[in-house]
Amino acid sequence: MESILFRLKYIAKSVGADGEPSIIFRQVEPEQLSVELRPISDDEYRNAYAKSDLMCVALLKRKPTRAIKRWLSDPSDSIPAGFKEFSDSAFGCLDDAVVRALRLLRWRVGLRNERHPIRWFHAFQWSSDSEVWHVVPDSVRLQINVGLPFNKISEEIVESTTELWLSNLDEPLAHELFQEAWSQQNNNSKSSLVLCHVEIIGYSLRSFIRA
Repeated sequence: MESILFRLKYIAKSVGADGEPSIIFRQVEPEQLSVELRPISDDEYRNAYAKSDLMCVALLKRKPTRAIKRWLSDPSDSIPAGFKEFSDSAFGCLDDAVVRALRLLRWRVGLRNERHPIRWFHAFQWSSDSEVWHVVPDSVRLQINVGLPFNKISEEIVESTTELWLSNLDEPLAHELFQEAWSQQNNNSKSSLVLCHVEIIGYSLRSFIRA
């Protein structure tokens, strides 16, 4: 057993890819990592999901420690020490990859939405052969509710977003603040206005510095 596969599945709010085929972000080095954004299949759909929600599937191939490698040959034994830290690290890597992909794509199409793009946690699993998947013990459970015209997703937007994702970049802070301001416009209008002013001032300062 040279490697172990981890799979993280999230339900995300629409980022403007409704009706689009799968969008895949793929990294080869330093580890094999991918994020797929696709429509939710009929067997995956739940009443709590919106029709425009997306299924986000992130895969990570990681080399296990010697103790974990021995355990994988016979998973009926008790989980070895260090597996939780190992899986937690994988979860963090996958979570970051998914959230950055969604934020970057949302930013590139100009979609206005709440700050965090994830709606529901769906599953966190591991596999030794990519066919049989097992739930990671003590999986983290997230339940985050989220929720204008914007640009239609094009091949150019997908390519540029993928390049930003591979460069380990994230949604600009100013746009992140704008998302937060937009999400508070109904319940916290004053806070929304303050955040919007901060974003505008930041934009003005950046323009002044460039000039």
